[in-house]
Amino acid sequence: MKALKKIGLTALLLAAFVGTNAQNRRSSSTANPQRTDGRTQQPRSTSVDNQPKPYNVDREQVTYKRNEPKVVVVRDDNNRDMRKIVHQNNEYYTNAGFYYKRVNHNYVRTAPPIGLHITILPVGYIIVTINSGTYFYYEGTYYISSGNEYAVVNPPIGAIVYAIPVDYEKVIVDGKTYYEYNGILYSKIYYNGERAYQVIGYVN
Repeated sequence: MKALKKIGLTALLLAAFVGTNAQNRRSSSTANPQRTDGRTQQPRSTSVDNQPKPYNVDREQVTYKRNEPKVVVVRDDNNRDMRKIVHQNNEYYTNAGFYYKRVNHNYVRTAPPIGLHITILPVGYIIVTINSGTYFYYEGTYYISSGNEYAVVNPPIGAIVYAIPVDYEKVIVDGKTYYEYNGILYSKIYYNGERAYQVIGYVN
């Protein structure tokens, strides 16, 4: 009987060990989707050959579905992962491809200013091609190559991306539903059978 108990206990421990390792492997794969079998995956990409005309609207023409804008405050003043960037005498903080301003000892997510430079693109960026121009996109921010760095630029009209930031605003313009983020107007479309968003204009 004791031998059977020992065998049963050993089997349980072995099963727990195998299950934990399998879970760790799944967690590692989910946390770092850029890595597969030790190799770096190629970034996803979208391409537009015929750039549409911009659809610019005045803010007075826009009806917002929400009474208050979404504000993302995710980290307190004690966070050490933030990296400070100074652009035109203004301080910004960045972490994992997101940008923040310090407000009342907290970090409030914001869009980076046009012209800000970074040295490394965020993990998970996609490549956006408009005619012959190449852009890099991540979480509402568009970059172009600038020497050995990457510069933040205005999004090109017609750009197609797979996701927009969570603090977007759903808006109505001329009876149609669009999505605004940082003054950029997006239309929901399907690209190669997948839901996506296309830059159609600006809200002035």
